[in-house]
Amino acid sequence: MDRLQFDSLFSSDTDWELNQYKILAGIKLYRKEFRMKRIYPALDDLLKLSTLLENLVDKQKIFSSSYNEELEELSQNNKELNFDPIENSIPDQQFFFDLVQWSLPHIKDVMEEGIILYDFVEKNIKVNQLSLLPINKDEGYYLIPDNIEEKLNIYRFKCSLYSVNIAPDRALKTRLLQTVDKSLLNSSELIKNYLISNYQDFPNHASFICETDLEFPFNESLFPIAKKKLIDMLRK
Repeated sequence: MDRLQFDSLFSSDTDWELNQYKILAGIKLYRKEFRMKRIYPALDDLLKLSTLLENLVDKQKIFSSSYNEELEELSQNNKELNFDPIENSIPDQQFFFDLVQWSLPHIKDVMEEGIILYDFVEKNIKVNQLSLLPINKDEGYYLIPDNIEEKLNIYRFKCSLYSVNIAPDRALKTRLLQTVDKSLLNSSELIKNYLISNYQDFPNHASFICETDLEFPFNESLFPIAKKKLIDMLRK
């Protein structure tokens, strides 16, 4: 998928219709992703892009001769969007800001589709404990189903703290250990016996299973949201 990037909005060309066409074409691709039930990376892209554009609107009144430097600084602070270096000045700043103002409602509209889809998935998956929690619950096993492929993915996870604006938060690292047919492990007891037989340290670690009947793309939807659900549980 061609991801909608900041430079889709930045152009020395002041052809209004051409710029609109490029933006709408990018938005159309994101809408297609959501209608195919693929939430990521589309939603993440749109959230970051929307935040950046709102910041630009807020700063519009103070942009003057230092416009390019401030815009480049914003780009560097949002490296996830893969901005291209800004080398040339904008010939018509008002045109650019008008384009930003025009594009924001369109971007937020498709972003809302992604948020609704995210909320639906989040509400329809549950994370349950497979065993009693040990003293250290930040390391263990996490099982997540892929209902499209009828598989059960077994992960080893480790949750660690990191700082965001001084406040601590958690990051979850996962490593895929094995993928098995769901039909072979169709009860909690079978799953626990399987883990005990195949992973000797299993009883000494936390273990969780994600339960859902949703048939959504695994990598683009179920997996990232299941990870966030586990992080939320470990925060408690």
